[in-house]
Amino acid sequence: MGFASTASLTSAADSHTHSTVPQQNSSFIGDLQTFLKGEDAARYINQFSGMVVSGGVDATGGTLTHTPTSLTAYPGGYYTTETGSVTYVSNSTCYLIAHRLTTGNLGTFQRQSGTHYLTDCTSPSKPALPSDSLWLATVVTNGSSVTAYTDLRTRVPYAGSYPFAELPSAGTRGRLALATDINSGTLYWDTGSAWRQVTLNPMTFAGDLIVGGSSGAPTRLALGTANQILGVDSGATAHEYKSLTAGAGISVTSSTGTITLTATATSPAGSILLWPGDVAPSGWFICDSTAYHASTYPSLAAVLIPKASVFGRGTAVGTFTVDTSTDIITSASHGLSDGTIVHVASTATLPTGLSANTVYYVISSTSSTFKLSLTSGGSAIDISSTGSGTHSVYDEIQVPDFRSLMPMGAGTGSLTFNFATTDINTGTEVITVPSNTSLYTGQPIVYTTSGTVAGDLVASTTYYAIRLSATTISIADSLALALAGTAHNLTGTGSGTHTFTIPLTARSVGERGGNENHSHVAAENAPHTHGVTIPTAGDQAGAGAIIPNDVDATPSQSVAVTSASQGSGTAFSLINPYLAMNFIIKQ
Repeated sequence: MGFASTASLTSAADSHTHSTVPQQNSSFIGDLQTFLKGEDAARYINQFSGMVVSGGVDATGGTLTHTPTSLTAYPGGYYTTETGSVTYVSNSTCYLIAHRLTTGNLGTFQRQSGTHYLTDCTSPSKPALPSDSLWLATVVTNGSSVTAYTDLRTRVPYAGSYPFAELPSAGTRGRLALATDINSGTLYWDTGSAWRQVTLNPMTFAGDLIVGGSSGAPTRLALGTANQILGVDSGATAHEYKSLTAGAGISVTSSTGTITLTATATSPAGSILLWPGDVAPSGWFICDSTAYHASTYPSLAAVLIPKASVFGRGTAVGTFTVDTSTDIITSASHGLSDGTIVHVASTATLPTGLSANTVYYVISSTSSTFKLSLTSGGSAIDISSTGSGTHSVYDEIQVPDFRSLMPMGAGTGSLTFNFATTDINTGTEVITVPSNTSLYTGQPIVYTTSGTVAGDLVASTTYYAIRLSATTISIADSLALALAGTAHNLTGTGSGTHTFTIPLTARSVGERGGNENHSHVAAENAPHTHGVTIPTAGDQAGAGAIIPNDVDATPSQSVAVTSASQGSGTAFSLINPYLAMNFIIKQ
């Protein structure tokens, strides 16, 4: 019996309470009631967070006095209910809390008389939460209305509810917290040293993807848009949607399961095409020397201004002078604004720093002055001399004039004919070439070889063709010998590949030449002779007859002989058969 009593005492001694157990005396019943209320709450708050079971919800509205829904909560672990009202301060941000008691203010929080509710409508930022209290809401007022309401309630006893920035310091391993502003609510757990996001589904919309975020935590990748594909960012750190964008010559279309890239025909600005119509299609101009504003067509201006001296400059905005100390250009009432594309020219020498046929941009413009830059909005060009002559500025570009003209390739070209040693006949001096249809008798040709020269020919020397047939020629040492048909004596075939090159005249972009009609003159004839028949003495009928000097006649007379005149000198056409169409240029 004594043993049992000892065990009971030992058990009681090993049990602990938060508050002292009441002693059996005259106040025992009251002390016991207080003990039970506090002990239960203390044990609750040790294990859980204070929470709202239900209610305590307010809303926006046209008055400052509101009655939240009926509240059941455990502030500080104490069971609490409330049905009272709250009056907010106008033009303020108010923080609403619930406390276990119904009397007294708590620091900056003012009691709503007779209720568990308190408000702080004066703190410039969110104040600290008093003990034995719960957050309910943030309320914004304007005049006599509640204009914004933010729910701050913690509804889960084992997980506090916080904005992410207000998570308490980590250090209690296993503790949970709900970050209310992350993906509309994300659960975190305390590792003992840091808060780590709990693996939850962060997706919020149909089509979202889950991808690894910071430290591998799952995060949401929102659904992309039409014509996008999933890729990796430039830093190779994250997935991202990349747009397939139609570019120059490419169009993008999509359908279920496919994205189609289609190449479309495009032409860069300045491209010239033939066009059968009288009106240019959209995006093109007729090549008829018309002038257009350069700033309206900057891409075309970049092509034509470098050739403005060839194709034309349009109408000048005006003449100008320069101040080398300030780089200011003066041109009265020029009408130019910043960003306008212009180019300049001079009757003599442009100011040092400026060049004709160069794209410039107007900067620092006033009604009668401006500066020039090589880039839009860039720095001013340094002008170090005033130049000479009259200087003009232009804001137009002039398209090429192709009316009644045919194009010709610019640059220096050539035609070549290759032939082998086996193509040389040293007995007949005949050379077989693949085709000599462009060769004519007297055509200058330059001889070169990859091996040793044929006979006594000299490499890089000009010879002259003697056309024999469609595929055979001989060569002569001079034009006269070629016209006379006197071929060079080929004494050997040499080695390697032999080449005849027809040098062509160098042409510059915009160069003009040629004539539609031509009147032939004597100097353009090939060297030639005319035969004249002289009658004998017996055939003469009158005075002035030419008498040959022979045994049967007296000595001949020396006289001039003129053959009969032939030809009219009428100009003849040099134009090949043609079909006239418009040339158009891409804007």
